[in-house]
Amino acid sequence: MKQNFIKKILLYIFLIGLVLYIIKPILFIKFGIRWGYLPLIPAILSLFCMRILYEREKTSLRVSSQWAMAFKGFRILLIVLFVWGGIRGNNIYVMVQELVPLWILLSFFDLGRYDQFWNDLMPVAVWGTLVGFILIFATSRIQEVNFNYGVFSEGVGGLERYFIEGTRAETQSIGYQMWSLVGLWPILFGVAILSRERSKLRWISYLFPGLYLATCLLFTKRAPTARGMLYVVLFVYFFPMALGKVNIRRSVVIGLTAILCLLFVGQAYFDTLVVRFQTKDYSRFEEAQSCIVDLGVGDSIIGRGLGGEFVPHSGWKAGINLRGMRTALHIGILVPYLKGGISYLAIFLIIFILPSFSYKDRKWKENPFNIAAQGTVWVVFLFFFIEGFVSHSNIPFAMLLGMSSARMYCIE
Repeated sequence: MKQNFIKKILLYIFLIGLVLYIIKPILFIKFGIRWGYLPLIPAILSLFCMRILYEREKTSLRVSSQWAMAFKGFRILLIVLFVWGGIRGNNIYVMVQELVPLWILLSFFDLGRYDQFWNDLMPVAVWGTLVGFILIFATSRIQEVNFNYGVFSEGVGGLERYFIEGTRAETQSIGYQMWSLVGLWPILFGVAILSRERSKLRWISYLFPGLYLATCLLFTKRAPTARGMLYVVLFVYFFPMALGKVNIRRSVVIGLTAILCLLFVGQAYFDTLVVRFQTKDYSRFEEAQSCIVDLGVGDSIIGRGLGGEFVPHSGWKAGINLRGMRTALHIGILVPYLKGGISYLAIFLIIFILPSFSYKDRKWKENPFNIAAQGTVWVVFLFFFIEGFVSHSNIPFAMLLGMSSARMYCIE
């Protein structure tokens, strides 16, 4: 009983630290608080202690022998990538910045095995996500400041970011910069749909697709809009039909809620988003081509380590350092390729993605955590081809993928 209390306290410390890190722009504007990455220190320490407590209780579901191999293998890989980046002389600040979310991904790959962890996380995550949506809408008109880029704006480590003229005002708001606050909504919604338990938390989770699509409309984002709609199709229709659990009334309620949320945002944003869907955008593909060409044959095999960078195509200014280089890409699946070459990319896909496509028996499918996790991994993989990778600016995404991938190794 005492250990359960301690685990929950550690979970709250982690989540509070994470939230304080994400909302630092609004805290600086309103209260002058400027603490950079400091809140992540107690968050990481609490996460480390939490893993130890769960491991001591031995209450995880049975997992296949491949899970231990995957966990240890990826941990070794992170060490190798960090050392390789150091040998190449990569910027140590960027190396640590890239290592932290990957370590959190690995930590949640460990914790995701425990049903108890999911049960502990769900209530606080549901309420936190609801508050996150409210905060995002409330700050969607507040212009961001350079401080939001943290130490980037000060040129620490020779890095700098630029304010790009002509970019959409919505994506330069504080609300947009804090969008990751609601990063766990897919798994919360999936569990609520597929679970048989009835509670007010479940009904709150039904609001999340509509609220998320409303933010996509507000920020006129194409890929997130498509991703949100795909989650709805999978969790409301595909999985319930496959499991024989279709609920027409629930589907109607979720659909009407989504429509009301979209109407709340307004027709003008909808028209803008339609125009964006009709506009061809080659920039991210040119960026990907530049990365592949710059790596060449040698680096395409072993990569450039954590903190590795490449020369973007001519005219690109967003997110580059003072040397005119980029350390990340908009097409997420190429980030492992940049950091560790084909080797890292293959290992990442084998550990975190491919198990979701293996055969699962009916008993495994009876656990709503498992089904929600499987759908989440499928969508994440699909959108790796047009959206970003695990990063310090979207740590909840690392949590989402880590805990979801862990369920693919469980044996009921």
